[in-house]
Amino acid sequence: EVPLILMTRFPMASLSFCGQTTAAFWLANGSTLQTVQTSGLDTYKIAITSDAGGASQRDCSVTLYDIGGGTQYGSMVRRVEVWNQEKYQGPRGLIYTVDCSNHKDLDLAGTYLTEIIDEGGVDGGALLVFANKQDVSGALSAEDLEALPWMRAIKTNGKVARVHVQPCIATAGTGLREGLEWLGSS
Repeated sequence: EVPLILMTRFPMASLSFCGQTTAAFWLANGSTLQTVQTSGLDTYKIAITSDAGGASQRDCSVTLYDIGGGTQYGSMVRRVEVWNQEKYQGPRGLIYTVDCSNHKDLDLAGTYLTEIIDEGGVDGGALLVFANKQDVSGALSAEDLEALPWMRAIKTNGKVARVHVQPCIATAGTGLREGLEWLGSS
């Protein structure tokens, strides 16, 4: 049996229909399925393995809590607060998914994320932002997402220890493991 080096838990949040449930399902199962908007809480257990010198080694065991997306601003912030109080153990962190093809809601996504952080949803921990839907024509790149005023403010406000924006395509699994590996090393 391969020893676990790290076991941790992270909540996932986003606006509705940004791909967070697809991302979580793909990370847990290596495939995707037709998803519907999460209501309540879905849990996914994921083991991250790497090939070190040709031998497979389990580096990290992560439990993701898909707390659902939403357009009801207060309800999503409240779900993160409740999750932090009742479920959370281990290092603080958050996974936030942004639909980079939906330009009209980018500022709203920033408002939600900023409020989650202001309410202690990351509590000085790591923030992984999945810049999703990179396969859609006209989608904002991860670099352009990082350059948005709200993202620059999050990186410098002192409430988040580390921030990483990971380009991804949740339906294909592209970029998801890399983002989770970064978060696991945080």
